[in-house]
Amino acid sequence: MQIFIARGKEQHGPYPLEQAKDLLAKGVLKPGDYAYHEGLSDWTPLSEVIAAQPEPAVPPAKVASPT
Repeated sequence: MQIFIARGKEQHGPYPLEQAKDLLAKGVLKPGDYAYHEGLSDWTPLSEVIAAQPEPAVPPAKVASPT
């Protein structure tokens, strides 16, 4: 998923979802910045866009069998 970001009159991107999450965590992007990606009907606060995305599935850890 590619996300476009708008802050004021400036627009940036597209950013892959993981990069947008990383930039948000680092404070480069702000939760109140507006985001848009294909499938959205309008610009939406970035925090809502990130929160709406499911976390990637993590495969279960292998457990060693007792021998």
